[in-house]
Amino acid sequence: MSRIGSPGLALILVASALLSAPVLAQEGEQPPESSTTTTTVPPQPPPTTTVPGDSGGGGDAPVGEYLDPGAVGEYLQQLEGADAGSDLAMEYEYDPEAAKLVSEEQIEEARARLREAQDLKARLEAEVSRLEGSLSEMEESIEALGADLESSISAAADAQVLFENRVADAFIRGSDPGLTVYLEAEDAQEIASHQMLLEAVLDADEEALSDYEKTRSELNEDLLAMTEQYADAKNELGDAQRSLQAADQQVLERAFAVKVYEAGGQVAVNGFVFPVAGEVSFTDGWGAPRMSGTAYSHWHQGTDIMAPSGRPLVAAEGGVVRLSNSTLGGTGLWVEGRSGVEYYYAHLSAYAEGIEDGTVVEAGEVVGYVGETGNAQGPHLHFEIQKDGQPVNPYPVLKVAYETREQVLADLDS
Repeated sequence: MSRIGSPGLALILVASALLSAPVLAQEGEQPPESSTTTTTVPPQPPPTTTVPGDSGGGGDAPVGEYLDPGAVGEYLQQLEGADAGSDLAMEYEYDPEAAKLVSEEQIEEARARLREAQDLKARLEAEVSRLEGSLSEMEESIEALGADLESSISAAADAQVLFENRVADAFIRGSDPGLTVYLEAEDAQEIASHQMLLEAVLDADEEALSDYEKTRSELNEDLLAMTEQYADAKNELGDAQRSLQAADQQVLERAFAVKVYEAGGQVAVNGFVFPVAGEVSFTDGWGAPRMSGTAYSHWHQGTDIMAPSGRPLVAAEGGVVRLSNSTLGGTGLWVEGRSGVEYYYAHLSAYAEGIEDGTVVEAGEVVGYVGETGNAQGPHLHFEIQKDGQPVNPYPVLKVAYETREQVLADLDS
């Protein structure tokens, strides 16, 4: 083997047999017909929607070296221009820093966005706390005003009864002990004196009644105003709580993005859902050579997620389903995400009920089931992510999503 010194080719590993392969087929594509292949590819069964049983199988995914996609593309272009009989064989020099696809600037930008979201969340938490305190004080004031109003109403009612009774007793029955002297008086001076006393008593009663009515009216107005302020404050609190909930979700999404970028991922879609339900195993097999020495030789452009046959597969993002069927990928499908990112699922045993071309799905909705159709060794999901029409390594986002899911489940159990 010979070493190529070009920096652009430093990350490439390929067997010399690649030179005889006219096309490098991807796992999700239909490979070319070839009479020289030494690999028997099983015939493709027709797609089915019958849900298979869970076989309980599984295992670790093949482990491959990480290869920079840009370098792979550059190498493939060189292969296309090479003579069929050339001795182009290479070994690679693995440089983790050179293979890192996300720059420190990008990571720092993601961290800065996370800090902004955290600051906003902190401000909203303080605002919600302030509004909750104000509402609590208003509730106490309303309760006190209500008690005062109730007392005032009771006092006004008593004053009204007292006033009416005095008048009735004075002018009809004369039963009030305080007015008996007036009614039994014998001379005019005594009568005038008691009349003045009666008028003073009645005036005092009437004034007291008026005061009670005025106080009741004022308390009623205060209570009404306070109730309106309370309703406004409660609406304001509701708005602040909804803003806080959105800010909290934004913090989670941006924290997820930071973790993905720090792990070397290029795609961090908000609301990304791990595509396989339950416990699984998977490793980073991105860029590993597959089916070397055959007409189907290709670079692995996805992650193999090992799970029992029949395990539900869910949409990683909301979007539109496009069905796929190929010799290598078997029964498969694409989810064209609303973000513009596309997701490829291969080797399915069946589609979920109701899944067909054009079906609109939401993130987390079941779209199919794990299988081993196509060129698969054991039940697993071959999962790819494409951004702007180009495949990107799905392992970082899968790893973070799986770990995050485990943390959520642990929190729910605690």
